[in-house]
Amino acid sequence: TIRIDAHLYPDLVPDLAHTTAVADLTVEEGRLARFGPLHAMADFMGDKDLDNVRFGELKNTFTFRDGALHIPEMQINSTLGYMHLSGKQSMDLTMDYTMRVPLGLVKQASWNAVKSKLRGTGRNRDEEQELERADAEIISGQKGALKGYLTVNITGDPDNYKVKLGKSKDQR
Repeated sequence: TIRIDAHLYPDLVPDLAHTTAVADLTVEEGRLARFGPLHAMADFMGDKDLDNVRFGELKNTFTFRDGALHIPEMQINSTLGYMHLSGKQSMDLTMDYTMRVPLGLVKQASWNAVKSKLRGTGRNRDEEQELERADAEIISGQKGALKGYLTVNITGDPDNYKVKLGKSKDQR
């Protein structure tokens, strides 16, 4: 179901800056082929196949307003495992996504590579503490006591994006 409130120019071209759309969507047996935001997380995902990610039923209500698609948090059961995704994507391809990935998906070797990259970027004290918290959770998760998710923020556009650790919901 899609509801659209569109401002149209005289030639019937929609003015997207003044258009609002709400879509209640259900996708069954979906697939993401070479999806850029997932490739941006390659360092976090270890040896997973990111070119062809399949997922089961997905239900959500997407809203298009102010020239951007807004995605409320949704849980996705995919060939990568369970993850949560929320964020927005503008018409100019600017993205601001938050993904929460179960710590069980994060491989130790991949985590060590990501950690060394993150440490070399001049992080502030809060970011360092978040890095240490995530590190402690991964270590405890590898001992069989999975405790949570690794939160990752992806911002920018497909040609120039940043991937960084985010804060877990209980720390916001």
